[in-house]
Amino acid sequence: MHGIAAIGIKYINFHVPHTKMKEGGEDFNIMDSTCLCSAMSTLEHHLSSNTAFPESAPLFTFETADGQWAPMKWE
Repeated sequence: MHGIAAIGIKYINFHVPHTKMKEGGEDFNIMDSTCLCSAMSTLEHHLSSNTAFPESAPLFTFETADGQWAPMKWE
């Protein structure tokens, strides 16, 4: 679910079905902080910049050189 709260701030709520720490998943609630580093702006940029990835791919994924999809991770 996403929209604009009564006070004029954008928000998004979504459920991640499985996380590293919780097998049953977790709900995320993000509100726009209106700064350049806001989580909302980052998520909107990610979604608008990566429109070709399949729905079955992880939320934060990228296309590899061989055309496969891989989750972003820290190494």
